[in-house]
Amino acid sequence: MTWDVEAADKFGAAYDRRAPDYATAIEPTFRPAYRRIVELAGIAARMQILDLATGTGGVAREAAAGGHVTGIDVSGRMLEIARQTSSTDITFVLADAGKMPFEIGSFDIATCGFGLSHMPHAEAVLVEVRRVLKPGGRLVASCWGNQRFNPSRDAVQATLERYLPAWTDPLSQIMNEELWADPEEGVLVLRDSGFNPVNVLSEQIGGVFADPPEAFRRAVAGPTRGEMADAIPAAQRARFQNDALAAIEASSDLSWWEMVNYYIAVR
Repeated sequence: MTWDVEAADKFGAAYDRRAPDYATAIEPTFRPAYRRIVELAGIAARMQILDLATGTGGVAREAAAGGHVTGIDVSGRMLEIARQTSSTDITFVLADAGKMPFEIGSFDIATCGFGLSHMPHAEAVLVEVRRVLKPGGRLVASCWGNQRFNPSRDAVQATLERYLPAWTDPLSQIMNEELWADPEEGVLVLRDSGFNPVNVLSEQIGGVFADPPEAFRRAVAGPTRGEMADAIPAAQRARFQNDALAAIEASSDLSWWEMVNYYIAVR
């Protein structure tokens, strides 16, 4: 449990720092995946829905049209933004998905938008999800797949590495993206946790950035590259941004796409 708490604290602090940028630059690009989660969940009127790792509330708002939603997250700042941008009918709770303050069988549906990879204690989380789901309840979660195309992000990453060649991502040791990127592995984890049946759909989402500045803002909005950009000495940040924008322009491609695995698991 100590490891669980430490991981939750680290992610909470990282997303607290990035919350405003996440809300404006990242969440809009995720909306197609959020809508797909809700579609796959099959939400009906008066259902009780739990949104894990709700962040700034993207999935919760999509799901709210079909039932009552409770969103949880470990970042208080993300939840502040979620409350400011969502209906008061949605309940937001500061909580770790590995130890939730809900009774047995409280929810019909659990959703999770790109959060499972941020839970190194995935088995504990899935035990908790099964506990709070009613028999026959469903978990629908999106996770990044193995295939992606994003030249502008790659250009920003390469520029960051030139400025900070010895950088080590402090969150890399508590991420498990590789597990959920492999559909077969993800299905096995869910089945071993007691979900049955378990299905997975792999689909693309993508788009085109309006201009290099928008692509740059998206690239540095999250904790990974955002924290790295913040670590560049203040006197060099303007030059870094100019270099990154030039690298994006040199890539000559503002389009992007990523494969998403949608896991649908029944309790």
